[in-house]
Amino acid sequence: MGIICPLCNGLESLREVCPECGFNCLDQGPVSGFADPYSPYEEAELLSADGAHPDRRCIHLVSCPRCGWDCRLPVGLVGV
Repeated sequence: MGIICPLCNGLESLREVCPECGFNCLDQGPVSGFADPYSPYEEAELLSADGAHPDRRCIHLVSCPRCGWDCRLPVGLVGV
């Protein structure tokens, strides 16, 4: 059984509303993807190799296209 992020794998969609202006926020992807071009693959390898626990999180960058507000959203991993 593997452990994956439901947002990264399209099992769920983001349902966050901007606290500043009330507009629907966009998922900009996992924060690890902003570090360097290979970091998303490295993280996936580490998660599958070390027997990740269900309490681990995938941190996504969430932003508002209207006002520019952003935050980091921890997303719980799920078993498949």
